[in-house]
Amino acid sequence: MSDSENQVLQIIQKHLESVTGKVFLCSNDSDMINLFSNENLEVLSNPNQILSDYIDNLLLTKTFDEVLLKYNQKFDTIIIHHLLEQIKYPELFLKNLVSILNDKGTIICSITNFFHIANVFNLLTGQILHNEFFNASKFYNLDKFLFFLNENNMHVTKLSRIKKDFSLDQMNLDEALIHGKLINMIQHIPDYDTIEYVLMISKGKTVS
Repeated sequence: MSDSENQVLQIIQKHLESVTGKVFLCSNDSDMINLFSNENLEVLSNPNQILSDYIDNLLLTKTFDEVLLKYNQKFDTIIIHHLLEQIKYPELFLKNLVSILNDKGTIICSITNFFHIANVFNLLTGQILHNEFFNASKFYNLDKFLFFLNENNMHVTKLSRIKKDFSLDQMNLDEALIHGKLINMIQHIPDYDTIEYVLMISKGKTVS
């Protein structure tokens, strides 16, 4: 398990230790399921299929709400593990999850920062194609994700940044291609060293 993944799990675990109530976890990660397993946990998973594909199919066939109804309860915390930005219909997915979230409940999710300095260099050197870079996620930057939440009557109550140091050696890049001045310029991009964001989300807009 990577350092960044450990940090994400620590943030989630710390939140769960500070609250009570039912927890709903969307994940195919058996380690994560086992870590948070207790009598208050319900899990949405599909070990035989990529979870985002499974959920997309439920949303497309309009049966996701039927699956959630089987739990027959509201949850105080919903955890979306490395999933929201992979789903083709995130608006529908979020709308369905909000229907099982208590009014003062929290959704915890993480999104990738596609403007981490390593991703920028991979784009500049052709390791990532332009279309792949911007089509890989509907939420390729934080502002876009915050706008998405506001449009869907949600807002962020807490934001954590998972940092990852940058090294040309680790990326195996030719120093002749990456000038020192270019590195300094990119390091002025906000959150250039943030590899992903972990967000606590609640109901209600912050901007009209």
